[in-house]
Amino acid sequence: MSSSEELSQITDEMIISYENSKGLIAYNLTTPTNPTIYASYLYSYPWEIGVTENYILVSVKNKLDILSNTDPTNPELIGSYEIQGSYISDIITDDEIVYLATGTGLIEIIDIKTPENPILCSTFILTGGSSYGIEITLDEKRSILYVSNDILTIIDVKDRFNPLFISSKSFGERSDEIFYKNNLLFIGIDGGDWQMGGLRIYNVENPSAIYPVSGVGPLDGVGALYADNNYLYFSYTKMGWMRGLDIWDYSNISGMKIVYSNTSLPFISEIKAKYNKLYLIPSSYNIEDNILITFNVSDINNVKKLVDIMAEQLHHE
Repeated sequence: MSSSEELSQITDEMIISYENSKGLIAYNLTTPTNPTIYASYLYSYPWEIGVTENYILVSVKNKLDILSNTDPTNPELIGSYEIQGSYISDIITDDEIVYLATGTGLIEIIDIKTPENPILCSTFILTGGSSYGIEITLDEKRSILYVSNDILTIIDVKDRFNPLFISSKSFGERSDEIFYKNNLLFIGIDGGDWQMGGLRIYNVENPSAIYPVSGVGPLDGVGALYADNNYLYFSYTKMGWMRGLDIWDYSNISGMKIVYSNTSLPFISEIKAKYNKLYLIPSSYNIEDNILITFNVSDINNVKKLVDIMAEQLHHE
């Protein structure tokens, strides 16, 4: 995630966010239409975050800070870990096992069971492709790691001490975002201002033989994406100036259909959803302060109405 805002670990009551100008922020979502701040922790330009039940992980350049998550109103620094590379481009957590993508084309797997002294379990060297902006995601069984830049690398991580290469696929262009859901891999491809990018969807039921099943494009690039069991939400840029948010019904992957599109929004830098609630952070490109917006998504038509209202309000900010 290369934007200046990031969301992580949505629960019934809390979301962890960061904004470059404000640092780490814990929001109370007991009333999702009116999020309030639990607490904040000052950082200068944090890059990525990840959250487990007990810890908040924050990367700053080549260091991973581990903060206590037992009291969200008072995050406390309890440990840190310095990677071998120059910066951490993405973080994925699996309880006390943490996967780090670094700016030198290296995947580091660490154990934070003892947060005061994190242990390096293993490393995996990526071969080929750019080392910039590497994105990672895990499958639902937490046994397969998907690593994406301009090459998709699929790694077996069932044994965290011995990650094994499964397969790879070249995109030819750098990927912006990657997300796994229901044996499908959603990948946002950055095509620059030439509209050579878009959203590509692969069936990864057999990680050794993945194949494309659908896609959306052409687009300049994808800013954020999320998929639940039926709907795909993603933001994008197009023709160098247009910024949009689309919702697609992908329940029939061979016949995906768009159910909503809005091109009046600021660029959406992060999308997450859980417990029938959708969370968006519009980028500060068009508005003074980044804000967290939540929607009830149990009724997709209600989402469309609320996003339209949000677009109208932000348009007049």
